[in-house]
Amino acid sequence: MRIAPTAVRLAIALAVFLLQACDQPTAPAPRREPGTLQGVDLTDLPDFDPANFVPAVTNRYFPLVPGTTFRYRSETDEGVEINTVEVTHDAKTILGIAATVVHDQVFLDGELTEDTFDWYAQDKDGNVWYLGEDTRELEDGEVVSTEGSWEAGVDGAEPGIIMWGDPAAHVGENYRQEFLEGEAEDVASVAGVDATADVPFGHFTGCLETIDWSLLEDVPPGEREHKFYCPGVGLVLEAEGPAEERVTNELQTITSAAGAPTVDLLQAVVLPAGNPTGLAAEGGVWLRVRLRDPGDAGPWNWTIEWGEGAPTTLTDLRRSGEFVFLRQTPYTDAGPHTITITVTDSGGLTSVPATATVP
Repeated sequence: MRIAPTAVRLAIALAVFLLQACDQPTAPAPRREPGTLQGVDLTDLPDFDPANFVPAVTNRYFPLVPGTTFRYRSETDEGVEINTVEVTHDAKTILGIAATVVHDQVFLDGELTEDTFDWYAQDKDGNVWYLGEDTRELEDGEVVSTEGSWEAGVDGAEPGIIMWGDPAAHVGENYRQEFLEGEAEDVASVAGVDATADVPFGHFTGCLETIDWSLLEDVPPGEREHKFYCPGVGLVLEAEGPAEERVTNELQTITSAAGAPTVDLLQAVVLPAGNPTGLAAEGGVWLRVRLRDPGDAGPWNWTIEWGEGAPTTLTDLRRSGEFVFLRQTPYTDAGPHTITITVTDSGGLTSVPATATVP
């Protein structure tokens, strides 16, 4: 994904997708020992074992639901950039793993300038691996560069981690996201897991903030890219550059596949301790939710992100319509908190995230 200057509120410090090519290798990926890349101390990555991967990418900070399209907007010196990121239904076999294919396109003032396919896969510990990209830069409709393309296992390229299964356990650590010497050497660091971001799509709390940079570019630490990933949604904001020239890329809309369920009502109320309702005596949260899915008879699986702590998952709910949910645990941190709900139907289609913010 890209970035660009625009007036948006960032409630914390500050926050690329890339993308199809090559023959498919069958040998295991080479394993680089922990240490340094160009003088940067890097944490060791988990063992890369094709037998340890799962079919879908479900990481709460980086969910890839096939049929979902994210639309981002930037304002740059060259003009307005629109970045669309589509999670396709396709898979590409890399190192014996069926990787999810993500199609990332950048349009500058309506003209396609970048066309990329990214490849991701998730292991059993929830880590999302970046397995490569096929990227093309265009001018006047013609491909002028494929620089930055790579595929794990080809020409010495190695996979990296795009998202940890437990980011809180890696705060302050530098880690490799990709590696093809001289071509793709992005690294990142987890800055925290309690960031807040305001973008046109909504207000989000409890977000993961990373700091990303390329070892092939000499970018001062204060100008490196900050990314904000929010539970149940994914990437909502990128920001980079000096404060007076801050460039941001903000989530505008999310669309789901045709026929996906819809959460068209979400009301949330914080219940203080000792509230007169008799519900959640020590404090909690009351939700009223409406699910519509006329094309499916269920069951449905729900995920509720509370903006603090672990999510609630509800499986095999057998009806649609209106629901009331009660969280009988009070928030421990001062608000506001953003609640995010997604629902997946029996056919595997997932709703656009519905959000509500409580004080």
